Formats: sequence, C-alpha cells, structure tokens
Amino acid sequence: MNISISRHQIHDGVVRLCVTGEVDLATSDLLAVTIHDAITAGQVQRLVVDLDKVTFLDPAGVAALVAGHRLAAEHGVTYLVTQPPDQVGPTADITGVPSALQ
Repeated sequence: MNISISRHQIHDGVVRLCVTGEVDLATSDLLAVTIHDAITAGQVQRLVVDLDKVTFLDPAGVAALVAGHRLAAEHGVTYLVTQPPDQVGPTADITGVPSALQ
C-alpha cells in the first residue's frame, strides 16, 4: 500500500487531511474510512482533503472523494478537495465530478 493520510486540526472546527501517494482500488477504502471518521467524529465544521502529494488517483479514489462530499453534506460539514493531481482533471470533467463536489 503506497498511501499515507495525516490529519491536522487547523483550528476549531477545521480539519485538513493531507493525502500522500497513490489512491487507487487498493487504497481508496483507507481514504474513504479516514474521510468518514473525520466527518462523523463530531465538532468538524469544515473538512479539507489536500491532494497536493498524491501521485495517482484512479476512479476508485474519485468515488471515495465524492462519497465524502455526500456524507459531509448530510452532516452539515463544508467539504473541500484541494490540489488534485493534473491527470485527474480531464477524467473528473468527463465524469461530472466537479459538479458532484460543489
């Protein structure tokens, strides 16, 4: 497994998850669980998922991000995905992910 996710409390109510490595079929479950845990732990008003250090993101990883967005909306948490890898842009545009994350 070539992924690590660190959690940082930015300030009250704001959490940043910094994802490093490859997010694919083998690692997307870890991302999904980490996002779920951050949202449902309580007292989180805004969750930022920082993908700056992600070297690969496949459709399973995109699905985990979209599921996180939906869960955040259900819990009234503002959800932001930042710094997606360059190769994700065209795939995300075709699949409609940008609109799903708004």
